[in-house]
Amino acid sequence: MISVTMHDMKMREVVALEEKAGRDAPLDARIHTVEMPPDDEKGLSIAAREVYNENRTLFKSYEEAEYFAMLPLSMKQRDHVLARAVQFSERDREEKKLYENMVQSER
Repeated sequence: MISVTMHDMKMREVVALEEKAGRDAPLDARIHTVEMPPDDEKGLSIAAREVYNENRTLFKSYEEAEYFAMLPLSMKQRDHVLARAVQFSERDREEKKLYENMVQSER
């Protein structure tokens, strides 16, 4: 006898709901276009170098840029992620500057 746990039943419900949502979504919303990273090591290295050179201030290291270059994102998604990273970077820089000014004014 096969026993079905509550977890299994819940997971089946979740999958069924996701499948229903997928069928109910308009066709154009279901189509996702992504730019797959290069399959070969040389191509990946070139892509990572381009990402790193264009956004050097956003990545702590080349390895982070290399990882980002491997993500299967569309150009729009890639631009959105990088724009958000720029916003966070600028906010952090402004907060640091405000803190430094506050510390200097207390002296």
